[in-house]
Amino acid sequence: MTITMGALRDAAGAGKLGEYVRKNISENLSKRGIGHLPEVLPVYQEEFVRLFRQGSAAGKLIHAVTTPGAKQDAVIREATEQKPSEVLDKIKALVCD
Repeated sequence: MTITMGALRDAAGAGKLGEYVRKNISENLSKRGIGHLPEVLPVYQEEFVRLFRQGSAAGKLIHAVTTPGAKQDAVIREATEQKPSEVLDKIKALVCD
């Protein structure tokens, strides 16, 4: 999900988005298994942050996209390549409708 820094600040019960408040927010999210992008939380309350569950399908894809490496390349390819059966199903749907 995408949320503003202002909403995260309010959820944390903080007044301003200082360095330590942002660090606390990041650590508390991590303790709950939630990752965020950008990795360094923004200073301004109007800026958006994407939250995701670490280890979920979306979390694995986000990690692969933001972390260069051969293993991550394979994850991206797997997530974006269509299997032959899926292509055949799409062709059948077009022809049979």
